[in-house]
Amino acid sequence: MRKVNQQEIERLYQFTRQHYVEYYDLQTELVDHLATGIEENWKENPELDFEKNLQKEFSKFGVFGFMETIESHQKVMNKKYWKILWRESFQSLIKPRTFLSFILIFGLCYSLSLNEIGFEILRIGFFILAIVGIIFMFKQNKKMNNKKKENQKIYLLEAMITQSQSNGIILFLPFQIMLINHSDNLGNLQAILISLIISLTFLLFYITNNILPSKKDDILKEVHPERKFI
Repeated sequence: MRKVNQQEIERLYQFTRQHYVEYYDLQTELVDHLATGIEENWKENPELDFEKNLQKEFSKFGVFGFMETIESHQKVMNKKYWKILWRESFQSLIKPRTFLSFILIFGLCYSLSLNEIGFEILRIGFFILAIVGIIFMFKQNKKMNNKKKENQKIYLLEAMITQSQSNGIILFLPFQIMLINHSDNLGNLQAILISLIISLTFLLFYITNNILPSKKDDILKEVHPERKFI
């Protein structure tokens, strides 16, 4: 039986990109589907031209093309990815080294917030972090846009990690602004609450920027063990 070759696989990836499928893992989902359908058609008619065969399979997706399939697959992948991302985040948080880091950050923030000089240091530090965080967020978004323009492989998982990085910065900003605008050092209860939130936000930001990106390939293999073309 005639099989789809590597050159034809590349053509299928190109075809999915031409039909506005951005993410490589979603492209791969469709490439698998198209390749299987094309090979089934060749069982009945081995002489069928590849491009005609491709158009025949594409017509089965209906008037809206890949749109409905993309939406359904993206929902399924989103659930799988988020489940794994939360699991990896939790596992990272309960490690002794991470927990010790949390205690140290909490203790530092708490002690600084209770005296005038320390509180000023904390305010200046968070002002700098706010600026750096915003610059980082813009750079990450620019990097992702450049990848799209250059037709590089972009995974839905990668986009989700980038989004979680941005969300971490956005989550951090209200506390930075509050500290910058606060006219006096914090009370004991305020200091505990703010120090707790700051410590958790720091750790989540570390996880989304270091731990999760380093595990991207393992997560992709876990979610897509059957994939032939990843």
